[in-house]
Amino acid sequence: MIMLSKNKYREKSITDPLDYIKKYKVKKYNNAKLPRSCIIVYPYCRKIIENILKKLGVKFVKNSNIFLIEDRLSIFISFPSSPNVVCAIEELRVCGVKNFFNIGIAGSISDILNIGDVVLCKKAIRDEGTSYHYLKPRKFVNASKNLFSFLEEEFESNKIKFKAGYCWTTDAPYRETYSQIKKYRKKGVLCVDMETSAVFSVSEFYNLKSISVFVISDKLSRNQWEHKFDSRIIDNSLEKVLSLLIKSFR
Repeated sequence: MIMLSKNKYREKSITDPLDYIKKYKVKKYNNAKLPRSCIIVYPYCRKIIENILKKLGVKFVKNSNIFLIEDRLSIFISFPSSPNVVCAIEELRVCGVKNFFNIGIAGSISDILNIGDVVLCKKAIRDEGTSYHYLKPRKFVNASKNLFSFLEEEFESNKIKFKAGYCWTTDAPYRETYSQIKKYRKKGVLCVDMETSAVFSVSEFYNLKSISVFVISDKLSRNQWEHKFDSRIIDNSLEKVLSLLIKSFR
């Protein structure tokens, strides 16, 4: 990773997300006042979210990228990748959000995971660039213990099968090599995504809480990439996780 100034982590940023929101996005963010908890999802979850909200009788604006469930929860649809989701978190936090539930897909690098399986992430390897603007270099960054325990209990009590473990976050999904996969497997890493280590890092920097849940969409092994991004199995698992999480705030 590119080494930044050692003093950067103590410096105040000149750019300010609240200034930006007040000038350009105040209506989108409900006059800069949002509930404390937010579920972050990605465009492939839009139809799933809209269907869940319809079933629950929650009114929403179609094709919006932010949904409000009373004063308890917001749901934000972010573009994929670490820079995009961190910009979203920067804007959401200045509107009052303190707890972030990042829900997405990931590729398995483990023999114990199959497509459609659910993973609850304990910590992430920082193989992306965004997190290094927030935290000093170190290999791992942790999820919130409180949110991890909350979801662990929710999954177990609602009989949602899951594996708990580590993930590897990368900026380069088409440069996932076998030497990396082999190395990270030995460290106990279960899967690879594009956002989590940045989500955890910006959360640690601002003293926020965050957790990631993945549904396995593809599998990587020595000579093969098995992918089923359009599989109903993946959508079903995402719907189970999101339905449970949304209902837990009602």
